Amino acid sequence: MFKDLKKVWRGFNLYNGSNIVLVDDSPNKSFLNSRYNVIFSVSYNSLSAEDNCLDPKGNFVQYLEKLADADNVEEFIKQNPFGQLAITEDSNK
Repeated sequence: MFKDLKKVWRGFNLYNGSNIVLVDDSPNKSFLNSRYNVIFSVSYNSLSAEDNCLDPKGNFVQYLEKLADADNVEEFIKQNPFGQLAITEDSNK
């Protein structure tokens, strides 16, 4: 199932590409969105003692805190990529 942020933007006038981010562990679901409005984290593994994805001191949570302070999320993500790469039209080349 594709997750299309344009549907959110159409339904809620306050939201747009500068202030909405989709977080998912599967790049396949977000092909319809700008790669600068999505963050693809690794899948959380509750059975792994080394998985610090949700740890407040972990890289992911610290990244999200910085992202929350950004004036424009697209610009922040463009300048500070994180996680898995987005799928683009050039991905299969």
